Amino acid sequence: MKNTLYNRIRPFIYRLANQSTPVLFNQIQHYRLHRKFGQHAYWANIKDPKTFNEKILHLKVYGDYGGYERYVDKEMVKQYVASVIGESYVIPTYAVFSESKDFDPDALRFPCILKPTHASSRVIILNNKNDVNTNQLRNTMKKWLQGNLYDTSGEKQYKNLTPKVIAEQLLVPTNGELLDYKFFCFDGEPHLIQVDIGRRVNHTRAIYDTNWVKQPFTIKYPLYEGEVPKPNVLTEMLELARKLSAGFSFARVDLYHFDNKIYFGELTFHHESGYGPFSTYEDDLQVGNLLILS
Repeated sequence: MKNTLYNRIRPFIYRLANQSTPVLFNQIQHYRLHRKFGQHAYWANIKDPKTFNEKILHLKVYGDYGGYERYVDKEMVKQYVASVIGESYVIPTYAVFSESKDFDPDALRFPCILKPTHASSRVIILNNKNDVNTNQLRNTMKKWLQGNLYDTSGEKQYKNLTPKVIAEQLLVPTNGELLDYKFFCFDGEPHLIQVDIGRRVNHTRAIYDTNWVKQPFTIKYPLYEGEVPKPNVLTEMLELARKLSAGFSFARVDLYHFDNKIYFGELTFHHESGYGPFSTYEDDLQVGNLLILS
């Protein structure tokens, strides 16, 4: 009962803290999540940042993200991507629902994936029509449509998004799991690529440079002990990441390689919301040197 009540009021508490004392709120969250997920913790210096996380928090608190809705709304960003690199890199959309009562299974094609256009880390996979429980899906969608990522993260680009649910093609690889390649781009130039392995079983991460040399550190999740094969389209992926991140001091460009094609995933401007612990403080500091604040 207490947890249920807390989950209901948490967005209001977080939003109040974000608006009244954003620096202190983000310092507390940064320290708390480093203690929870990392091997070390430190008090973030947001006003005079040095590490990558500190600089991301600095941008989050002091940055101007007016007009960034078009880059983070999962429906709107497809128009931006198509205009910059071409529509062939965009995952097909089957339907968009603004209200849960509008959900219509007949508007879908299978397999597909449902997710809110205004939030992250929430998905429903429907492999076929037998997976559709209309009432249950409408209840879940109703909860999604009531949320606002700004309330819990303080990321301003999400504040004014119109809540919607998008249904799009599910990319299903014939062998193994679908990998997404997260390109860390600084002033329009990719420097690092994060690959997540075993998200739903044993989540680990590997980080490579642009020459596909594995780095000795990870962020938040344990370091993957094996080697991720270098994608044969890496050169093209790097060029796409350059084009999509042009004009941003930092942007993470997520791309998929599926069925011999590259697809766009999403754009992110605050990796892990500035709370993701690196393996060591020194790793955080080293990557922070790549991010130049104007």
